[in-house]
Amino acid sequence: MIHAHTLPALLNHGYGIEQVKQWRTEQEKAGKPSSFDDFLLAHQLCVDCRAAGKFISGVHWQDSSGVEHTMELLAPGVPETIASLHQRELKNALRWDYTYATCKVCGGTGKQPR
Repeated sequence: MIHAHTLPALLNHGYGIEQVKQWRTEQEKAGKPSSFDDFLLAHQLCVDCRAAGKFISGVHWQDSSGVEHTMELLAPGVPETIASLHQRELKNALRWDYTYATCKVCGGTGKQPR
């Protein structure tokens, strides 16, 4: 499955959803069922960070009183998970955004290490 936040990473490497679908269809026709991870591997992209070069590591926000808050995750996650976990805090926030950590496997390049 390809999450919406993965698409910009693919585009940065010159690929889009259609290329992934086409490649997977070709693999299926050749009798080689494949996953999104297989696509990443075949195109020398990092599987750990899904070619993004970074992980969402937490969220930071400013509450209605102007106080800044930061909540780090124990393990990197995806936006949907973070937003659902912190919906109450973020619903009334004046502004909020994710914090990021560089992927240690690819060193932030989004490509498979050599």
